[in-house]
Amino acid sequence: MYTYEEAVKQLQETGSISLMNFKELPYDDLEELLEEIKKWAVYANGNKDKLEKKSKFIVKYNNFPEWTKAQVQASIDVWAANFESKVPIYIEATWGRSSSFSILGSARPGSYFSNFKGAPDSSLWYPSALANALAGKDLDGDNPEMIITVNSLANWYRGTGSGPSRTEYDLQSVILHEMAHGLGFLSTDSYDDFFGYGSIDQPTPYDAYAQTEDGRRLSDLPSPSLELGQALTSKLVWAGPLGIAANGGEKPLLYTPKKYEDGSSVSHLDEATFSNAGKDAAMSPNLDAGEIFHEPGPLLLAMMQDLRNKPPVGIAVGIPQQVRNAQALVSDSSAIIRFDPPANARAAQITSYTVKNTKTGAEKSFTTSPAVMTGLKNGTLYSFEITASNSLGTSDPVTTN
Repeated sequence: MYTYEEAVKQLQETGSISLMNFKELPYDDLEELLEEIKKWAVYANGNKDKLEKKSKFIVKYNNFPEWTKAQVQASIDVWAANFESKVPIYIEATWGRSSSFSILGSARPGSYFSNFKGAPDSSLWYPSALANALAGKDLDGDNPEMIITVNSLANWYRGTGSGPSRTEYDLQSVILHEMAHGLGFLSTDSYDDFFGYGSIDQPTPYDAYAQTEDGRRLSDLPSPSLELGQALTSKLVWAGPLGIAANGGEKPLLYTPKKYEDGSSVSHLDEATFSNAGKDAAMSPNLDAGEIFHEPGPLLLAMMQDLRNKPPVGIAVGIPQQVRNAQALVSDSSAIIRFDPPANARAAQITSYTVKNTKTGAEKSFTTSPAVMTGLKNGTLYSFEITASNSLGTSDPVTTN
């Protein structure tokens, strides 16, 4: 029997459903399918204003010619229908000369936030728009959530014909691609070409889903290090379950050429694998003249949804080192114990910290600092031992004064 799932897939791939197949659907599925058809009819007519909005984007244009704004808005409308947030997303967009003619555009988040209420993983740094969406409030005040720059010298298609020629670039496609970066499809890695060192000072959820061939997360590798530099120029795959499912059950391959490319490496899907992948080509690193993609595609949307979930725990590399800067603030009946994670916390994948009252032997486990120990007696001197543990073992203890 023809199923609802088959009908939606056919609609997405071909834009139509035969009457014979339509008649085979169970009655209960028809109403939901009709709503899906309405959305695709809107796309077919090029009228994005009727799409259901899941978020609101507000753009401040700097030097953009009037003819560009309709194309920019078309991409914004697509993301407004696919990126869910109760918090308005402000974009500062600048039209100007690029330092390189080959760069059509670029985008970056306005800021990054970690350890906020609603963060799926408190140790990761979430781009402004994604952080605001997860927190349900504006974390960065008056600052824009996204900054976009477009190269004014590129040979742009001005939208007056049937589409870009083989020598023209489609601005709408570029904006759609760059907005994905601004919304979180982005690694914060950097690479030293001379020494071969890689660095990730503030790992993002994207970095936590980027995985080496042996299963290590990019976010867990020591930084800066030659090990991380090697990873940035070797095979990396996406480990998010939704992205894997959207890619037919295979981990999507990321773009990591042997010679590191600043602005392209890691933060894109592999060019050779996805440049001819139809709707899933949107996040390959290169846009050819005449090429068009006006929808994110199912793979990109699935990977963006992965970013909203807590990444699986990485593979522990070594036993944790000792915690640092341990201190205890003792009051009448309790104590607050503060400490910094071990120096190898990222690679060690720490699962818990144990605080032991050295006088009574009482122990408690915690996942973060500070830790609170209760049941103390006024006038008694106390000290505490702190250890860090992972799947491989436990660190040497550190005792507070």
